[in-house]
Amino acid sequence: MENRNLIIAVVLAGLVVVFFGIALPLITGKDKKETEDEAKRQAQEALVSEDEQEDEAEEAEDEQWEEREDGGFGDDEEEEDLLEVEPVVDLTPVTLETEAFIVVLSPRGGSIRSITLKNERYVKESKAGKTRPVDIVSRGKSGKPLPLLAFQGKAKTGAIPPDLAYTVARQSHDHVVFTAKSKSWQIKRSYKILDKAYKVESITEIENLSKKTRTIRPLLSVRKYMKEATGSGFFSMFKPQLNIVKGMCMLDGDMERKDIKKMQKKGGIDRLGRVDFLAVDDLYFTMVLMPLWEKMEASGPDDEGEAEVRCRVGPDDIGGLRGSLDFGKTRVRPGETIVVPARAYLGPKEYETLEIASSGLGKSVDYGWFGSLARFLYVVLTTFHGWVGNWALAIIMLTILVKLVLAPLTHWSFKSMQKMQTIKPLIDDLNARYPEPEDKDKKNQAMMALYKTHKINPLMGCFPMLLQMPIWIALYRMLANSVELYRTPLILWIDDMSQADPYFVLPLVLGASMFLQQKLTPTTADSQQAKMMMYMMPIMFTFFMLMLPAGLNLYILVNTVLTIAQQKLLYRPKVVTAEASKVQLMSEMEPGQIDGKRKAHKDKDKDKKVSGRKRGGKGRKKK
Repeated sequence: MENRNLIIAVVLAGLVVVFFGIALPLITGKDKKETEDEAKRQAQEALVSEDEQEDEAEEAEDEQWEEREDGGFGDDEEEEDLLEVEPVVDLTPVTLETEAFIVVLSPRGGSIRSITLKNERYVKESKAGKTRPVDIVSRGKSGKPLPLLAFQGKAKTGAIPPDLAYTVARQSHDHVVFTAKSKSWQIKRSYKILDKAYKVESITEIENLSKKTRTIRPLLSVRKYMKEATGSGFFSMFKPQLNIVKGMCMLDGDMERKDIKKMQKKGGIDRLGRVDFLAVDDLYFTMVLMPLWEKMEASGPDDEGEAEVRCRVGPDDIGGLRGSLDFGKTRVRPGETIVVPARAYLGPKEYETLEIASSGLGKSVDYGWFGSLARFLYVVLTTFHGWVGNWALAIIMLTILVKLVLAPLTHWSFKSMQKMQTIKPLIDDLNARYPEPEDKDKKNQAMMALYKTHKINPLMGCFPMLLQMPIWIALYRMLANSVELYRTPLILWIDDMSQADPYFVLPLVLGASMFLQQKLTPTTADSQQAKMMMYMMPIMFTFFMLMLPAGLNLYILVNTVLTIAQQKLLYRPKVVTAEASKVQLMSEMEPGQIDGKRKAHKDKDKDKKVSGRKRGGKGRKKK
């Protein structure tokens, strides 16, 4: 009975997966696209409307404040208020280079236009089969790069545009300074590459050149656009989503994370406070902005109160994500300079490197529900890799360690299944004694009595496996999201452990090993049910694993082989005989005896019903 329910549950689960993977997209594909397009338009309009309302409110407040301030400084000449922008002729890009990456900056906007990683693993393959280094800076639909650490200053008068032309004032191999004048402002933008951890420090200084107190709202932003994955249908449900762009803000240790699809439907992220960091990323690479609070507090005006930064992430006008740090309105007196300091991490999502760059930055790697467990497993995996220098061997060592840790639960599960196997002849006999559908309740009662007699809990075979599920889920998320496996070769034909086996060898070997495991696993099901489970489960699991990363396939394959060895060597059930249980099996009875026993059971039940009715009748007469 239990096995029949399990088969029904597995089949229903498979049908649900197939429905959501194949049928539902075909039914709702067109409507879904129209809904998503409308949601994108509404989200963009809401974002623009919100910015306009905020700007209008600020302009009104600035007008009132500047009217009060003008009395203290006297009347200024309008021509002194608007300085001419100095023409910039040379817009030649500037290149900074370290052992980790090459950074190209443009005087147009004084922002980063390219970051190519020098690690030979971090390359992308074109459709023509050629490889090129990964560029952290993404390109829009037009093919133009979307600038990183773009700066602009919003103001009623004298706004600083994001595409202002700068002059290169100083430059070295890891440091550059841009300067420019814009109306009332002198702007100085400094970049310095800090170390090998993909970190860039950006300091923007804004000096008020006019004789009036001015208000400005500085913003730093990053943008990311990726062409939406074209894969669809059943298999796309199981492949890691490389092209899904996500945004996140972390304030005082509290993380809020959304992917671009959710933002297009429900709106972006908007938080105000002491921002730890802002990030826009894909599966393996990230762009992080971190305010430098120490420098802000040291250089900020004394009368501005406690500093706050607004962290915003939302869809832009080309279908990508824009993340910005809004440093808020700041009043700058004549001759005064304000500083907008930030640090950026622009590179691969290597957990250890992220933590070195800034404490807590490793949380930007999305390990899912069991993130703490996944991070612990990651530390163990990288420790093993440090010992052996090979990720495949490190995964095998991790698999063995997890198997040893879970050995008590596995032993508990096998012992329970072993006990079930020992009483299989008696269970088969009960099925033979109660073949009729109306005998279902009697059979279940007899089955429970049999379990109680032999001290067996039928659920104990599955319960330890359920306890292991968080570990398996954490392992899957850790392996699927680990950039350390990106383009890391496994064996001859697998040159990227983060991708599926190109020839499906590992999934097929895994399916064969699972078939062998099913064959060796004790079961109380009848021969037809056991045969169905023996074939159906390995086929379904193999089907699921075809598009999952080769590294994950390796883990499950090694785990399955170890389980088979454990079953074969340690668990050999001894069947409980009918003689030991002091029962006579139906198979040992003559046909006349079987009919007599069935008739006796029915007569006994009939007598119980009659006596029950008589007792009920007497009770009514007394009344």
